[in-house]
Amino acid sequence: MSFAEPRAFIAGGIAACGAVTVTHPFETVKIRLQLQGELQSKQEAPRLYRGVLHGVSVIFKNEGPKGLFRGIGAAVSSLIPNPTAALNPFSPSNLTPFLQYVYQMVLNGCRLGFYEPLRNAATTAIFRDSAVQSLGVNIFSGAASGIL
Repeated sequence: MSFAEPRAFIAGGIAACGAVTVTHPFETVKIRLQLQGELQSKQEAPRLYRGVLHGVSVIFKNEGPKGLFRGIGAAVSSLIPNPTAALNPFSPSNLTPFLQYVYQMVLNGCRLGFYEPLRNAATTAIFRDSAVQSLGVNIFSGAASGIL
């Protein structure tokens, strides 16, 4: 198994952090759309947002870019599975947003970086050719890289 290519580790970390960063503003709008008027009757509830794009423009106009990214720390830390986060002051969930991004880069970089070497080793061991594609080997490699 060769780990000569660190690009997969770096690309995996950047992809995970980039996905959270790019999609978070739309998640914010989606949640606000879902919750608008929840505490009032349907007749009395004001509709602040008419749709996703209207929601983005209203939040940006009233709260600025910070309004769209409000809660990004919780979004990044929610990717970190840790049921004991409240009990452990050194848990990744209790880190600053910047350090949570660093943690995600390392965690997801390893998860995606180990996939290809594991797949190549398993395919070579079973089929004697690393170019062969096998659904079973791919599933095994994905699960094993997620466990590592």
